[in-house]
Amino acid sequence: MRFFEGDKTYPKHIWYKDDLGQFWFGFAINQILGAYKGWPITEAEKSEAFD
Repeated sequence: MRFFEGDKTYPKHIWYKDDLGQFWFGFAINQILGAYKGWPITEAEKSEAFD
């Protein structure tokens, strides 16, 4: 898992690559509890947002 823009206990934006090779984007909906909302993204979208 990688993160971006962490400013509290949990990072605001994260990405994850699952066992099947699918990338996922996660957005913190509660940075204190570490609750995230996520959706699949392409590798190009991951690179654009995190590299």
